[in-house]
Amino acid sequence: MPSIPHPLSILLAAILGTGLLGTAGAPRWGASAATEPSAGQEPAPAPAPRAVEAVARFARDPLFPDPVALGVMPGRRALYVAQRTGRVSWMELDDEGEAEAVRALLEIDVRAASGGEGLLGFVPHPAYVDTLKVYVHYTPREARRSRVSEFLCARGGGAVSERVLLEVPQPWRNHNGGQLEFGPDGLLYIGLGDGGSSGDPQRHAQDPGSLLGKILRIDIERTQGELAYGIPPDNPFVPGPGEEQSDAVLLRPEIFALGFSNPRRFSFDPVGGALWFADSGAERFEELGTAGLGENHGWPIWEGFVMHDRRAPVGPGALTAPCAVLPRSLSTQILGGLVVRSEQPAALAGRYLFADALSGDLWSVDAEAQGRGRPERIGRVERPTAFGRGWDGRVLVGTLEGRILTLE
Repeated sequence: MPSIPHPLSILLAAILGTGLLGTAGAPRWGASAATEPSAGQEPAPAPAPRAVEAVARFARDPLFPDPVALGVMPGRRALYVAQRTGRVSWMELDDEGEAEAVRALLEIDVRAASGGEGLLGFVPHPAYVDTLKVYVHYTPREARRSRVSEFLCARGGGAVSERVLLEVPQPWRNHNGGQLEFGPDGLLYIGLGDGGSSGDPQRHAQDPGSLLGKILRIDIERTQGELAYGIPPDNPFVPGPGEEQSDAVLLRPEIFALGFSNPRRFSFDPVGGALWFADSGAERFEELGTAGLGENHGWPIWEGFVMHDRRAPVGPGALTAPCAVLPRSLSTQILGGLVVRSEQPAALAGRYLFADALSGDLWSVDAEAQGRGRPERIGRVERPTAFGRGWDGRVLVGTLEGRILTLE
């Protein structure tokens, strides 16, 4: 987790100086940011000494148009591919790592299947071979809302039942987020955007009473009160012993971190477990960084390292800078990827890989960078839509056309 760089230090010092921070160091909801950042803080992207080439992962090159998630089915020598259209498939791999017959795992009736709607996230239970459970984040056809559900599957594929875990109304069709991922702690993490339109007009991202503009963390192995899931006791807004929620100040205990625009793709580093995310910008920068428990990533007050909306209220949590930014002249639709820990491609070992979904440019940044990393452009893929890891740990890239590629 990087330390706060110069512009955010200025803001933090200003808030401290005005008494908006309590002695415990937690900003109060309702404060406003007024500190002007200094100019010229964004780093220029570094030249690219590294270069990779995208090649077809499978000789027969099966097509899965517009994939949003792909990876290994736990406990099986098989890959899953989830598509925005609502279809989830899986394919067994032979001894050579080639895809055998493709089978349907789920077919979900989704709304729109374009833009920020459709099937947005998918992840199997870590013990799928025993539980036959998978988790899906999607927008149901009948309503404009995000739904996260647990599906029980038949052994041969197909849904046996659906248990809705969480539903969140969405005011607009864009910035619905999407990512689902089990962390090293076995808990389910959920990415939700700020509700859409432009610039977070309803002020969700900094509001601890809203689930929008957040990364959530829940326990799917138990229920709690009227909730279909449990709340991890160390989540930042869980009432302490003897405390009760006030009707005047509602804090959602599902929140893990806040202050995001649209964290639609994030992943965990296999070494150390850091949660890496990419977040959409508005006018100046796209950004990427690591998210920790209770951190506030600044949107819409900050966009990258510069002030975006000085009138926006400041929510709770430690203001945390991104690890790196890209100016929107280079990226207008950032696609979060993963930290490469496989031996191939060697040029990317220990680096966070990400892309621009429109230009197809592939970028990487040192995963150990503190503060401002220097992104390097390393290659290109035609319309990437998802990253994943294969059975051998190597990077997988899914494209809008439906191809599954790997990098060399």
